Amino acid sequence: MIFAGVWIFNKTRWIVPAVITVAPSPIIYSSIQLLNFLKPILPSLTFEYLDECIWSNFQRTVLFFFSNMNGAQIAYTGDYEEFFSSDENALYISNHQTSVDWIVVDMLAIKQDLLGRIRFMHKDELKYIPFFGLYFWQTWLTIFPEGTRFDPVKTSTIVKSQKFAQNKGWPVLENHLTPRSRGMFLALNHLHSHFNSVYDVTIAYEATRQWSDSTERYTRVKAPGMIDFALGYSPKIHVNIRKINMSDVPYESEEEVGRWLHSCFERKDKLMENFLATGQFEEGKAELVPVSKWSQTLPHTLFNTCVTLTCLAFPFGRYAYLSSTFIGSLLGILWMKYH
Repeated sequence: MIFAGVWIFNKTRWIVPAVITVAPSPIIYSSIQLLNFLKPILPSLTFEYLDECIWSNFQRTVLFFFSNMNGAQIAYTGDYEEFFSSDENALYISNHQTSVDWIVVDMLAIKQDLLGRIRFMHKDELKYIPFFGLYFWQTWLTIFPEGTRFDPVKTSTIVKSQKFAQNKGWPVLENHLTPRSRGMFLALNHLHSHFNSVYDVTIAYEATRQWSDSTERYTRVKAPGMIDFALGYSPKIHVNIRKINMSDVPYESEEEVGRWLHSCFERKDKLMENFLATGQFEEGKAELVPVSKWSQTLPHTLFNTCVTLTCLAFPFGRYAYLSSTFIGSLLGILWMKYH
């Protein structure tokens, strides 16, 4: 009976963090909409500051559970020192293998104190996610060019991706999907002068490297999902950062952007091969550091929890909360669909 209780606890202990993280979403969403409503009468710097504060506040709650509570650590290689010391507008591109990837971007952003300024370019369908789909649609800075997650089990997706590369006459990737160039081309073509640099980020999770007796070598397995990661099943992450000057990045032709982007992923493929063989992207160069300090995340988590509980403690607060949850989501979806 005791063992059964322990097993149930281990399998369900992610529920409380999930509730604490998601519960403030209607309040965050309402705050964003109110801020947008007031935008015409607010000074631009005031609007930008409040916008960053709201988004950063929510993301710090996410990081409280996905970095502090689970003991996450990142082994950095590449141009990470220059990355963390820079204060510039930049475009970030990364490989994609799990829903945790976007949280890793937050882990990088909090080291620069830029958590409120990180934005994502998602697949079109993600615009319809309740609460934050609209917010993602409005901002485009972080791109996962593969378009979907790389899963070693989904061989049909991998084969299809490899055939596309073959038809283009490009080298076939073994550990990544062939990147899609459309989103990257649009971002570069329209915002090229806005960016100072492109940061090419490659992510690997310790748990994806497993020994195979049949092949007598380490092979790649599926990356941990959010629940497994929050429970601390794969707290160690490997991140390689490469800084690319904008003068070396094409932006006028989608074909040129596609070929350049594929060359970036050819490099990622070699890094992933090194990781599978040695456990590191670059042998002997990794620096393992914690993601964030408790003081950077705990106060925000407590604040969001207290505000949510206070809202739910009164009839009007509950009504406003539920209205924002259901009516706000419906209106947001309809607006995005027909705008």
